[in-house]
Amino acid sequence: MKPEQDLYSDVLILGGGLAGLSAAYEFEKEGFSGYTIIESAEKTGGLLRTNRESGVEVDELPHVFFSKDKKAVRMFKKMVGKFYSYEHNLGVLWRKDKFIDYPFQNNLWQLESDERREALKGLLDRDVALRRVRNLEEYALKTLGQGIVNLFFRPYNEKLWQTSLGNLGYKWLFSKIQMPDSLTLADSVLGTGRGKEVAPHKNFIYPRKGGIESLAEGLTRHIAQGRIFLKTNVYQINVGKKTVLTNRGRFKYKYLISALPLPEFIRFSNLSKFKRLILKFNATRVLCIQCILKNLNLPDYHWIYVPGEDLPFYRLTRVDLINPNAARGGKVLLIECAMKKSSKELESVLDSSITKLSELGVFRKKDIEKIWHFNHYPSYPIQYPDIEADIENLRSFFENRQVILAGRFGLWRVYNMDHAINSGIEAARAVLSIL
Repeated sequence: MKPEQDLYSDVLILGGGLAGLSAAYEFEKEGFSGYTIIESAEKTGGLLRTNRESGVEVDELPHVFFSKDKKAVRMFKKMVGKFYSYEHNLGVLWRKDKFIDYPFQNNLWQLESDERREALKGLLDRDVALRRVRNLEEYALKTLGQGIVNLFFRPYNEKLWQTSLGNLGYKWLFSKIQMPDSLTLADSVLGTGRGKEVAPHKNFIYPRKGGIESLAEGLTRHIAQGRIFLKTNVYQINVGKKTVLTNRGRFKYKYLISALPLPEFIRFSNLSKFKRLILKFNATRVLCIQCILKNLNLPDYHWIYVPGEDLPFYRLTRVDLINPNAARGGKVLLIECAMKKSSKELESVLDSSITKLSELGVFRKKDIEKIWHFNHYPSYPIQYPDIEADIENLRSFFENRQVILAGRFGLWRVYNMDHAINSGIEAARAVLSIL
């Protein structure tokens, strides 16, 4: 397509997802108007998408908001208006008609005696003195022991990440769960420490109206008209000349904030010194299946983890327990299936998931009133063992050229929503401090 015109912006933001919108919102708060957002989609929001077809409100990917960061919490509440507050109730689908409370490692007393024995043996045999931990497998074995790793931690995480534990780093784990100490594990086996919580998302909130997309819509309403260019595809980035070539023309800038997926940003920048990293930055593809059901046979867990190797899905979310208006009183189940980047088996995974859940007695196929599916790539950036060093090298290189990387995909991090919000805010403040 022939470029329409050359445009200039003091600050150019690549990507109108949560990080990019948060950066723009911070600029607006500070009275700075010299910014422009470029977004390839037809609307802002990134992964904050809610299916509203036929009157439902079901997120394409499951999202709930939890944070101890007061700034991020205030922003979320301001943007979405009224919200639900919950203390979560989580479970593990262990086998047909058998569920274990989550976190799994805190509820070992609910297992059969031979499984508890396996977990206990692993705890007694673990090498807690291991000093150099190189990957997630070594960290998990040191912390949880072979038994818990083999029973739950390995099958669940290798299904989610579509690679072996040895290929994964471990530091990302700390933002998702606090690993238990020895006393907690002993209580877990004996059943003497029931109810102790380790997950950081114990308490969460969710919009009363509009689904998670209402957060993106709220932020977008605070951005001045004309500052967002939708359906604008990036073709080339020249960080030396400070230009970005798009289907709408060439944008010139003084400072750049990029929330584009990091491999794309490197490729568009055509920097030979970093091209090898494109092969290292991988992510999972997630197929999300939304089912509106007449009847549903599951415990009242908000979401359910599924380690079973014979089952194609890794997590189930009871959307109707989080958002009572999701389907006007109906039962709503969201099914998540992880696949490799280039997976060509979407339809077979979809069919297999419905069949397996029917065989498990979760629902009958005749109970399905409506069904949708959404295919997301990238979804979860895979954290390989030395990723922190690579990302810091990239950040340093680009910051010296007035480019700030931000957001889950811009920094290739396993970010929660509050992390993405703060990443955008911090990027905006960094720019404002030197303008």
